[in-house]
Amino acid sequence: MFTPIIMFCVAFGLSMDYEVFVLSRIKEVYDSTGDNDLAVARGLEQTGGIVTAAAKVLAMAFGAFVLSEVSVVKMLGFG
Repeated sequence: MFTPIIMFCVAFGLSMDYEVFVLSRIKEVYDSTGDNDLAVARGLEQTGGIVTAAAKVLAMAFGAFVLSEVSVVKMLGFG
């Protein structure tokens, strides 16, 4: 019963990390240019590759959890 709670906590924590990372880059560009549209476009452009690569690594890690013999770890990887 605790697996959905753990899955929520992991997903929430990871999404907050990536949100802070992307928004800090957008704020840096906005502070230097003062243009909202440009700041969002450049911020997403500069962080998109990094966030995508991190998501691929996490997908591979959770995919490896599915191969585990421990049922809780397997459920976390499948979830």
